This record gives sequence, C-alpha cells and structure tokens, in this order.
Amino acid sequence: MQRFIYMIIGLWAVSNTAIAQTTIYSQSSGAWNAANLWNTASDGSGASVTDPNSSAYDIVVQAPHAVVLSGTRAAGNLEVQSGASVSAGGTILEYLELYGSSVIINGAAGGGTDGLSFDINGPNCTLSGSGTIQIARLRKDNDPGSASTTILSIDTDLQLHYNTDSRTAFCNTAIGKNFDATLESGRTITVPSGNVSIDGNDGSNSVNHGGTFTIYGSLELLGTNGHLYVETDNSAGFPVQFTIGSGGQVLVGGNLYGNAPGGPALAGLTLESGGSLKISGAVSGWHATKNEVSIASGSLVEYNGYAAQAIEHLWPYADLMVTNSDKSLTGNTTVSETLTLNGSDITLGEYNLRMEPYGNISGAGPGAYLRTNGYGKLQQTTENTPLWYPVGNSSYNPVRLRNSGASDVIGVRVADEVLDEGPGGDPLTTQAVDCSWFLEEDYPGGSDLEAMVQWNGFKELSGFNRSNCKLAFWNNNAWNTGSTGPAQGTNPYTRLRNAMTDPEVLAVVSGATLPVEWAAFDAEYEGGMVHLRWETAAESQNAGFQVERSTDALRYVSIAWQAAKANAASYLFTDVAPPQGTVYYRLRQVDVDGQFSFSPVRAVEASGALNTMRLFPVPARAFVAVDLPNGVEEVAHWQVLDAAGATRLSGLVLEGEMPFRVGLESLGPGVYTLMVRTGPTTQARLLLVE
Repeated sequence: MQRFIYMIIGLWAVSNTAIAQTTIYSQSSGAWNAANLWNTASDGSGASVTDPNSSAYDIVVQAPHAVVLSGTRAAGNLEVQSGASVSAGGTILEYLELYGSSVIINGAAGGGTDGLSFDINGPNCTLSGSGTIQIARLRKDNDPGSASTTILSIDTDLQLHYNTDSRTAFCNTAIGKNFDATLESGRTITVPSGNVSIDGNDGSNSVNHGGTFTIYGSLELLGTNGHLYVETDNSAGFPVQFTIGSGGQVLVGGNLYGNAPGGPALAGLTLESGGSLKISGAVSGWHATKNEVSIASGSLVEYNGYAAQAIEHLWPYADLMVTNSDKSLTGNTTVSETLTLNGSDITLGEYNLRMEPYGNISGAGPGAYLRTNGYGKLQQTTENTPLWYPVGNSSYNPVRLRNSGASDVIGVRVADEVLDEGPGGDPLTTQAVDCSWFLEEDYPGGSDLEAMVQWNGFKELSGFNRSNCKLAFWNNNAWNTGSTGPAQGTNPYTRLRNAMTDPEVLAVVSGATLPVEWAAFDAEYEGGMVHLRWETAAESQNAGFQVERSTDALRYVSIAWQAAKANAASYLFTDVAPPQGTVYYRLRQVDVDGQFSFSPVRAVEASGALNTMRLFPVPARAFVAVDLPNGVEEVAHWQVLDAAGATRLSGLVLEGEMPFRVGLESLGPGVYTLMVRTGPTTQARLLLVE
C-alpha cells in the first residue's frame, strides 16, 4: 500500500513537470522540427528543444528568423517578433493548435496563399500585434484538451483566404463546444473568397458546434462565393449568434444563409445601433421561427449587389439602403427610419412597403423609385405636412399628399392606364395622362386630402389638353372630376387638388373623357314601386342614361332609357314593377361617341304586397296573355310602356275577361313594361318581346 502511494506521488510529479509552461525561442530560420532550432533562452544559452509540440511550450519566433511548420503542431502562447515569420511553406493546410491566452504577431504569419492556419483551443485568448497575418483559417477545432468554451478577442487586422470545398475560413468545428469570438473596434478581417460560419464548415453539420461572433470592427467577405452562414442544426443547448455592434460592419460579397436545416437550436442576427450589414448576394433560407433577428434604431442594412436582389421581408429594418441593381420585395416589408434609394428601384410586385411614422425616403427620382407593377403599395403615415410618395410603374410618377383630416396610413400604387370606372372598366385612349394613382387608407372615412400628382409629357394620350385639365378622383363608384385649369411645371408637370374625402383613384383628364360628374343618385321604395332620382353637377357630350336593375348585384338588365337634358340636370324614373326582396340599381351613362361609365350602385328592399299578375308566354312575340287571378271589378285599364316611359299600347278589360290577350305586332323587339290598373291597385310586369 505504501509503495502504491509513492508511485502515485511520483507520477504526479512527472505529470506536473510536463505541463509547466516553458518559453522557447527560435535560434535560426528553418523547419519547425529542425535540430537546434529552439532554445529555452533567447540567446541560446539554455536547453535545446527539438520539435516542440505541446501546449506546455510558449513559442517566440525571434527576428529575423523564418520558421516553417512541419505538419500540425501545438503550442501555448505564440509571439512572432517584428522581422520574423512563421508559415506552412506551401498551400497545404498546416495548423498551429494554440492553447494559451496570447497570440502576438508583430512580424508575419502565413502570407499570400500559404496554408498556415490557427486553431484557438484555450479558454481565453487575445490575437493581437502590428504585423501581417495572412492565414488560411481561424477556428476552434476538436483537438484533444480544447476548452469547452473558447473566448477569443481579435485585436489586429488579418486575412483568411481558405475556400476549398465550400468550407469556411472562420468557424467552430469542436463537437459539443462553443467558440465565442469578438472582432474589436478598428480591426478588419478580410476574406477574399471564403466563408464565415460558427456551426461547422457551412452551418449545416449534424453535430453541435455553438458560439457567438461579435463584430465591432469590419468583417469583409469580398468574393461572390464569400457566404455568411447565420445557420445551425444544433440541439437546443448550442445556439448560434452573430452580433454587429456599434461601429461594426459586415460586408457579404456572396449570400447570407438562414436556418434552412432542421434542429431545434436558433441562429440569431443582431444589428446594434451604429452597426451595418451590406449584402451583395441573396438572403436565402431565412426562417421565421428558427432565425431570430434584432435590428436596432440607427443600424443600416444595405443591398448593394450588381445582379438582381430580393429584400428579405422578415427583417424589421431601421435604415435600409439599396444600391447598384434594382431590387424586389419577397413579402410585406417595414422600414422604421430611412429608406435610401441609391440609384436603385425597388419593385413591389404584390407586396407592400410600409414606412413607420416619421420614417423618410431619400434619393428618389426618375432612376430610383418604388416600382408598383402589381397590387403592392407604398404605405406612409400622412398628416398635415406634405409628404411625397416616390412611386411609379414603367416611369416615375410620384404623388404628394397632405391630410388635414385624421392622421392615417395611406398606401399608394401607380398603374399605367386610366380605367373609365376607376378601379375597373375599359382603358381610356384619349384626353388623359396614361396613369392612375390608387389610394388605400388603413381607416377609411376621416381623411381630407390634398394631392399633387406628377407626370412627363410622354405619358399624355392624344387629345390631352395640358392647359385645360383636371385632377379627378373616384369615390363611391363614381368620378368626381373637379374644376379645370392648367398643369404646372415644365416636363415634369403637376396638377393639384384639395378637399378630397377618401379618394380611391386619381387621374388627370381633359375634355369629355369623364363626361358626367354625379351630384346625387337615390333610390326609394314606396307604394310597391321604386323611385330613382339623380342629379348631375356637370355633363359634357352626354347622350343619356340607361337604367339598369339587378337582384344579385352581379347581373344587370336595362329597364329604361333617359335622354340627356342639359349641362347639369335632375332626373326621375319610377320602376313600377320591381322584383320582391333586395333590388340593385345603377345608371349607365352613355357618351355621344358610345363611351360609357357607371353611377354608384343603390340598393332597396322591395317588400310590399306580392304582384299576382302573370304573363305568358315569356318571352312574347305576336301576343301576350295576361292573367289576374283575383279578377277585376267592372273594368281595368292596361298600358304597355317602352323603355323611355312612353305609352305604346293601351286598352280596357271587363270583368270576367280573364285571361285577356294583348296584341304585340306593332312593337319591335325589346323590354317593355305592362301595367294594369284595377280600382286603386296598379300591378306591373316587365314584358320581353322577341
């Protein structure tokens, strides 16, 4: 037993001696494992060490020595003095596994495409110095004895050039361990063509590689294959986090990959105030729940690729900048502070771009605007201060809005046509500016808008009179054309109008393009009949009105015609035979050249006593038989009215003459009304004659 105790004590002594830190110094240039290259004294007066390869050795490469690795080697701390160098001596990767707290490079590490790489394996380490560091990789590896968590401070400039097999130049490949690195302020990591990841070689390894990378300096992935992997498939205990701190910037020359793989761990991206992220490639695979993003006020995200780029809609942008090529939305997108259009358009497609209150847009113009080629809109909070919407479709056609009513978010898009029924109908081909401004309020009903629209001369259709035009708006299923006057400006031109309530569409027209301005249109059910009354505030080139009726608000039939009266007039029409239930009416205003537009739609409830009169055959030709099941008292009077309300046929029917016949030979094909009055009761039916 005593012998066994002595044996343990002896082994502890040997072990303790082996792990004591020893500093050794280079004595000449040569291969790492060359004889007499290392000595425990800087002047060579100490003990010679051959091929040091242990975390127990702190290595100092003295000037002017150049040391070349002989395969992978381990060390504690590392210092390369000014005028000295350490390298792999070729492009094949050679690793220095460093377990100490200090790596100081005042000379040179690596160089060009040299394969020298650093594995940082101790619990804490600072990489510093004023020399040149051009190594292949910087990582935490799964080496024996590596710490469960390595905290690395990078306080020097360096270059990482490894890009073989799409693997990363900066990463953590230590299974079940964490790598927490910080790039200090004023320092730059340049990656000419490689990738950066935390979780393994490309963020998609099926083992646990966790950690953080916090950037206060500049991380520059310069090549088109320089990807940033904000990605992991780790288990829940090994999250991945990238943080761009105040003053930090990350340039991604390739793609930024989100959390496409499975696995419960989250991968986060945080931009602190003053941080910036610039992306030249695509944002791919960003996941709504497996990726976490935090973007602080005062931070910037810039899409600056020369190829087409899509803007990631899951990010809540503070400052957003678009540069070089045109961009597009992938979903509804929000910007809280400043949107800068730096020579680039953003195509909205079917998605909305929403500026939060007091956000602003800069840099807009004919070559940089929000292109509304679908139903997507620019949404901004409009108040009593004029606010520009830099929108357009095939060309730049902005609108300035001022809302003196209740503050509201108003969305605007531009279409390259004017439709005769505002949101629908047929395109106008003359006497208009060939674009419409569509407006949509978050809370309709409280706005009082002033609008100034802008266009260039090439948008004007034939016959448009710039000296005598008007800014019309569509509201409640009708055009409100407003007063005429000259456009302002010189290519581009503008037209201003105020005191508009809830406009849905804006259009600039001249002449008789929109021939009728509606003042009123009402429908009232009384005594089994519907009385339609309407007034026009202005008429130009108006031929008249076709009265149309529907029972489902989808399929309308014409029941009467009213010829135009004057420049502004009042009209009355009575539908003496409305169907029971909900009945819809509209007016088709017809221009003298055949163009037409519709009035607002009015609905009434026809709920009086049922009309018992029956007609057959339906439709009729030479005659129609009329039956009144309740008969008549002594005598009844009947009339056939045409669509204009004129009596075309009339007669009497005596008691007992049921059914009676009405000859129709003198009538042409069309829709008529047959009325029968017996005593105080009048019944009517539409009569269709073929």
